[in-house]
Amino acid sequence: MKKLIILILLLCIPSVSFAEKDDIGEFDGNSWLSWSALEKISFLRGFLSASGYIVSANSGGIFYCSITNSEYNAEKAQNVWSIFHDTEKKKKINFSRGDVCLLLDSQILSKNESSYKFGIYGITVGQLYEGLNLFFNDFKNKQIKLSLAIHVVKKQIEGASGEEIEALTQWLRGGGKDFSKRFYIDKEGKKMFISFP
Repeated sequence: MKKLIILILLLCIPSVSFAEKDDIGEFDGNSWLSWSALEKISFLRGFLSASGYIVSANSGGIFYCSITNSEYNAEKAQNVWSIFHDTEKKKKINFSRGDVCLLLDSQILSKNESSYKFGIYGITVGQLYEGLNLFFNDFKNKQIKLSLAIHVVKKQIEGASGEEIEALTQWLRGGGKDFSKRFYIDKEGKKMFISFP
């Protein structure tokens, strides 16, 4: 009896059976354009929240010891690092707990710096919403993944030049395969490389 009720519900409400068919990483312009305004806003709020969490979760070292961000000294960390790798000096020097913490945290912080580019700050959901609507209204952009398009719109909002945005969009339209498309000529005639995201 339960199987019959479930079958009837699936036939009456077919969208229920496909509710989880999409992988979030596969959302593109076609997905975006098929969503309601509420779905778009909900997605963007979740995306902004997640990007902020990723950056904040990776913004500090794990040891901290007695070192705060204001006390962090990159030059001292580099000196400790160079001594640590010098076999002769290492035998003669005792490292303090603070030196070891500084050394470990400096390595973690330098690796985590790459996560900052994924953060989206000072940009509202409304700005992204409008920007993505404009971006995906161009039929040539519909196959670009939504997560990548968000970073294109972010670059536009932050003031990237039209030449940079056009080159970046061309690169993404080609699936990000032709690395040479990440170079463009700016208004002054200089060859520039696009960092992305």
